[in-house]
Amino acid sequence: MASTIPDVTADELRAWMSDRGFSVRALAAETGHAPATVQRYRDGSQPIPRVFELALRGIEAERGGNDADRD
Repeated sequence: MASTIPDVTADELRAWMSDRGFSVRALAAETGHAPATVQRYRDGSQPIPRVFELALRGIEAERGGNDADRD
């Protein structure tokens, strides 16, 4: 079982995606996850694992903040 970051909530993920213009499909493609998995993280039905949270940090570092590809 992957470890999770308890302070990264579905609400925070939704806000992060919205602020950066990411759709579920775009974020899935960027992180290498299935869209259905990203949707489960986003709706809170599955805990967000550490590897996903680290992928979000990597996106931030690469893009320098709020720039994102849009679907």
